[in-house]
Amino acid sequence: MLYQTQGIILKKTDFGEFDRILTVYTRSSGKISLLVQGVRKPKAKLKSQLSLFNLVDLMIAPGRQIDRIVNALIIKDFSSIRHNVKFLATLYCLTEIFESLVFAPEKDENLWHFLMAVWAFFEDKPSVDLKFIINYFTERLLKELGYGQHQRDESIEFVQNLIGRQIKSLNVFNQIIR
Repeated sequence: MLYQTQGIILKKTDFGEFDRILTVYTRSSGKISLLVQGVRKPKAKLKSQLSLFNLVDLMIAPGRQIDRIVNALIIKDFSSIRHNVKFLATLYCLTEIFESLVFAPEKDENLWHFLMAVWAFFEDKPSVDLKFIINYFTERLLKELGYGQHQRDESIEFVQNLIGRQIKSLNVFNQIIR
């Protein structure tokens, strides 16, 4: 039986010749992976709806191993973010941190609202220090996930130690905002 939910597309991974697996943070189920069949074909109907960072309304069909998206409607595409390279680099970094720390498909209204607030913040085109935003986001996310209070300057280092690797997009971010 089909089910419907809202979600933000955090990550995409090519799968097979024309398919893609999306990591989506949903309002009803938390972080989940979903298959999109044929989305990499030139005339795929869902290609534009399923871009990174879009807030979408998804129609999903349960599968044996992985559920699949059968339809998607854009609720908000945050297009103003896509036209600012610095904001885009910041969002890549924030989503990598978020995606690395949030594991299970578990509904969490606080995390959902937190993520929505971050996306809305960038849409308002703030004139703030983007390094500060990454550190503040990471500090708040760690606190929200129960890792306790960390100093803003130490939160990225704590995350990298926790996940056992560096945040790859942080290098690109640092090059862009110089």
